[in-house]
Amino acid sequence: MLVPDLEAYQQHFPEILADTVAAGLSATASLPLHRIDGTPLGAIGFGWHEPLELDAKLSAALEAAALMCSQTLELAEHYDEEHEIIVELQSRILDDLPHCDGFDIAARYLPTGGSSPVGGDWYETLRLADNRVAFVVGDVAGHGLRAAADMAVIRGMITALLHSGVPVADVFSEVTAVLDESEALVLASAAVVVVDTATETLTFATAGHPPPLILDRGGSVRSLNTANTPLLGLDPTLFPGTYRLADTAPFPRGSQLVLYTDGLVERRDRPFAIGVEELAARLSAMTDHHCPADVIDAVLAALVGRRTPTDDIAVLVVEATLVSPSLRHAEP
Repeated sequence: MLVPDLEAYQQHFPEILADTVAAGLSATASLPLHRIDGTPLGAIGFGWHEPLELDAKLSAALEAAALMCSQTLELAEHYDEEHEIIVELQSRILDDLPHCDGFDIAARYLPTGGSSPVGGDWYETLRLADNRVAFVVGDVAGHGLRAAADMAVIRGMITALLHSGVPVADVFSEVTAVLDESEALVLASAAVVVVDTATETLTFATAGHPPPLILDRGGSVRSLNTANTPLLGLDPTLFPGTYRLADTAPFPRGSQLVLYTDGLVERRDRPFAIGVEELAARLSAMTDHHCPADVIDAVLAALVGRRTPTDDIAVLVVEATLVSPSLRHAEP
């Protein structure tokens, strides 16, 4: 709708003539904004200080501007919808950790500071049979809704396999076999640790993932780096070599297990291994006993500080308690 001058306002819209004059305008144009399916989004208005004559060139320019605004607004709507879906999916997956007798557990998730608020990192605690508890941390490549959906699928597979009694050494090969059936390339890293409270040992396996660390009561740090296979989703035959599928290590009461994703230790200005060494050094420097929640706070302060993470970060710290167990969950 074009109102080319104040005379047209006086004739067609006398009730807003005074407001138009007060705004310093002599002509206005209003165009509808529509979604791609034709449903209305709103309207956009233009104003001029001088009377106006609408010609073909101006008409085309106004319609082009309205079209660009419509597309931008519709993209913003889609982004908001996707954001809500991702946040809901992530919150359902990273829900409260279950209570596990004999353990003090804390976890934290920090999203990247990029355009997507969440991605493919996750952590999980699973109660298994025979005094065993499984702890899992993983990272699906990418960000956004696709990464969150892929993460939910892989997390569900690992959970089902562990609950079904599949040995730790076979979990990752089973997941990769399923992923190979899909036409889409889905890549992920993961670490699985199953703790046996009766024997005070743990069985672990990693797939393209940073090694879990054990902080012993005396302050020494051990790296669980002896069982690492290629990323989930990669055909292992493409990477010839001898891989130890799983390994065991002592985990006496009072020790703390630290699992994390690469966002905690990886930075663009240094090799990946240096970040793991720094994390181990920070843990070893904790001379006094700290509960798992405080351990997470300390390592995040030391390795992340005030900088904005360039990748998602998930951290899970587990202590085999000496006294009555408790559960602490550090809220994201």
